[in-house]
Amino acid sequence: SWKVRKSAVKVIAGVISSRPEMLHDLYNVAADELIGRFKEREENVRLDIINCFTALLNATLASNRARADDSHRRFGLPQESIPLVRQRSAVNEVQERVPAIVRGASKQLATNSQKTKSAVFNMLRSLCMVLQGGLDAHLTNLFQQVTKCVADRNQALKLDALSFVRVALELHDYQAVQPHVAEVLRLVSKAVNEDWYKIVSEALRVLGAIAAVIRPIDQDSGMFEGSY
Repeated sequence: SWKVRKSAVKVIAGVISSRPEMLHDLYNVAADELIGRFKEREENVRLDIINCFTALLNATLASNRARADDSHRRFGLPQESIPLVRQRSAVNEVQERVPAIVRGASKQLATNSQKTKSAVFNMLRSLCMVLQGGLDAHLTNLFQQVTKCVADRNQALKLDALSFVRVALELHDYQAVQPHVAEVLRLVSKAVNEDWYKIVSEALRVLGAIAAVIRPIDQDSGMFEGSY
């Protein structure tokens, strides 16, 4: 029964939100099951499953930040070193599952469900934030799906796709994303002329991220690293 599956997912989501100290156990017990059920046939349950896994990623991100802040207070680490202080077990759990996550996400992005696609882009954005990039090998496939969704008439889907693109451009090494800049720039240039202000605003943020990709600045020297 879809009602049983939906209720089970809500229980897992409740544990994620109330017991962040159990992240490692949650990945061992529930992560693979959630990823395997991205293919759920009932849309309402499928959305709950994807959103539940997104909540797991967000809990991991929050835990990472809390540990980094704690290390900064206790050991006086410089601000720039804080992102390197992570809950290794949880991040490693995510890294090991990246191929399965992207494979399941790609299948859902190829469907006709706009709500599912929006949920997937939100999940992928959280995945990028947890891994500080980490999708280099999958960007070609994902940006092909983005191209279709940014051209979609559904405004909410277009906004979520643009938001994922911005985060992907900001967090990946410029060499990994430069091959996709030309196509993304063409789509985003059209989005800037949309009527809905939220899409215009997000498209402008993407353009700012593209500028940094085209002419990245070396953090040590403060000089441009290369040109596009």
